[in-house]
Amino acid sequence: MPVLLLNLSASNLLMLHRKRRLLIPYLAARHAAMSGAEASEGEHRAWAESLIEMATELMEVGRGEVHMLVECKPDGAPAPIDVVLAGRHPDTGRESFTLVELKAWSSAARSGHDPAKVEVPGLGAKNHPGDQLGRTYDFFVGDLGPLKGLQIHYAGFSFLHNAEEGAVRDLFAPGTATGPHSLCFTRETRSDLHRELLRQFDNSSGASAAETLLQRMGVRNPPLLQAMVQSRGKDSVFILRGEQRRAADAVCMAVQRTAASPSQNLLTNSFQKDAVFVIRGGAGSGKSAIGLELMRRLSAQGHTVKYASGSRAFDASMKNHVGFRDRAFKDQFVFFSSYIEPPETRLDLLICDEAHRLRERSTNHRLPEERWGKGAQVDELMNAAAVTVFLLDARPLSVKVTQARHTG
Repeated sequence: MPVLLLNLSASNLLMLHRKRRLLIPYLAARHAAMSGAEASEGEHRAWAESLIEMATELMEVGRGEVHMLVECKPDGAPAPIDVVLAGRHPDTGRESFTLVELKAWSSAARSGHDPAKVEVPGLGAKNHPGDQLGRTYDFFVGDLGPLKGLQIHYAGFSFLHNAEEGAVRDLFAPGTATGPHSLCFTRETRSDLHRELLRQFDNSSGASAAETLLQRMGVRNPPLLQAMVQSRGKDSVFILRGEQRRAADAVCMAVQRTAASPSQNLLTNSFQKDAVFVIRGGAGSGKSAIGLELMRRLSAQGHTVKYASGSRAFDASMKNHVGFRDRAFKDQFVFFSSYIEPPETRLDLLICDEAHRLRERSTNHRLPEERWGKGAQVDELMNAAAVTVFLLDARPLSVKVTQARHTG
């Protein structure tokens, strides 16, 4: 199973950490969802220190748009790589990838027991970072690797951001790792690191290169992460712009009309019973931002709103790391299979994120099979609410009222 904790540009990674303080909680939730185990305190420290150091170095040389794919492990790879940098090469414009092994070590010495190992104070015997990187480096472009056959630029290095040269001299001794992946930078050789980054990447966005790798690995950024990155406001979940705002306003108007009393509708001459919206947009277009802002805005107005998905990992991240902690908010998140039986009172709004995960019919292994869904799952969701919103992948961002029932 492929693994990826994060895919963000260096500038957005730093923003998420410094402005929202959500980077480490998000990584911890993603780690737990993908591995089934809680991240250790050491992993938390490594994320908080090493990732920030790497992103900062990219920013210092004007390469903040290079993407950082964190804890990236293609299916079959011997180990995850700390970071894959993705962008465009300054000479050819081709996609450029660099594998990075990050170490917070302040010193390392060759092991007296195993010449292939190094001793790190407090950590014991460890693999030489060049050897560790080399195995994964070879896999990425090998017969089973995600970069096989691509016309790309490809490199690798280790970055020991806390170490002085003299304290890790054994890493450079004769007989240690060699090859295109054996570069090793320390705190004292940051200028050399900067030159390497400038050799491998121009200042354009690395989003398309990152997407190439994600598609070939068969993974994607969770929609929640894209929404979190776009968050800038204090009085809303997310600031909506352009087509995002237009889509949200259209849904809000429909909810207000369906929930209004007959006398109110006579005043507006806009009586409407039900409506279904399909909001389409590619990765990063802000579909989840629209959904979360709709939930906040309409819930605050007293409307009954639920946010449904078909992914337990997505649901767990939503509940824990959008910036909300109260129980009532978390209870607004449900699954597509939650409405095999319609609610006693129909919802005013049901938002269905990642709608590509809809099934032909609902199943629930907590219930006997005879209580599973009998009809189409999409019909169950539309019957559960007066207004239903489906968030779907497509380009460009667009909104369409695909069905309006009993309108007049």
